[in-house]
Amino acid sequence: MFRLEDVSPDLVADWIELTLIYDRNDAEFISKSELSRVVEAQGRAPDEAYISDIFEILNHRQRLYLNNYFRIEGNTIQRIFQGEPPVEYIFCVLLSLYGAGGGGPKAKLFERLACCAINKYMKKAYVFGWPYDAVDDSDFNSKIEAVTVQMADILNERYNSPPEPHYKDAGIDVVAWEPFNDKRSGQLILLVQCAAGRNRWNKTQIPIRRWNQYIHFAINPSTGFAFPKAMTSACDWHDKSCDYGLLFDRIRIINLLSDGIDEQELKRDLNSFVEQELTLQLE
Repeated sequence: MFRLEDVSPDLVADWIELTLIYDRNDAEFISKSELSRVVEAQGRAPDEAYISDIFEILNHRQRLYLNNYFRIEGNTIQRIFQGEPPVEYIFCVLLSLYGAGGGGPKAKLFERLACCAINKYMKKAYVFGWPYDAVDDSDFNSKIEAVTVQMADILNERYNSPPEPHYKDAGIDVVAWEPFNDKRSGQLILLVQCAAGRNRWNKTQIPIRRWNQYIHFAINPSTGFAFPKAMTSACDWHDKSCDYGLLFDRIRIINLLSDGIDEQELKRDLNSFVEQELTLQLE
């Protein structure tokens, strides 16, 4: 059985998704009574309203996913997905349930996955290569300028000046755009921030006005925000869209990748991570 560290309804719903899609005992369903016992083992006495909330969250997710991973049948949640589960789906559920462990490799892997999904939505996308490997301040400053100039060149926009070093990457993890064949400026551009951990809403929104000083965009870019959690609250979705721009939650990411991942190296890296993480999280 996978570890359950937090009994908030959204995370319990994640735990159910993970258990049903990847259970070594081939559990085909989880009943309300079984779910109650699991939650009780974590020190909470679940009432009917609490269990119903979890079922409703999963019912909403079920309607939003393009692929059918599970379904609600009476007092049970049943697995209906057949075959090898998509590695990108398991990866996102694991991050949502257990977090990114302070960032690092997990966060970078999520950026690559988010970029792959966003590239299905827009014609062009790449992971913004911030110079984390700079060895000293002068090296750092030169690399900041280099990646900013590179962005302007790729987008055919007018470079002005680099970000100040203390601003780090000023919020950008993925750059996506819809180019025209004439390769002129004036196009749809999306600057996306990624948050693989649980404290996603603690991130400061991308400072578009500041970026317009670094690169003189002919048309103001739009902003986006990618994260592995599945959002089902309409109110939260509206409010966070107003704050952070175009949202790419787990449901949108997985739906965009419904035909699989094109990049074989990314797929291998995801498989390697998922194999290690599943073993780690099994009690």
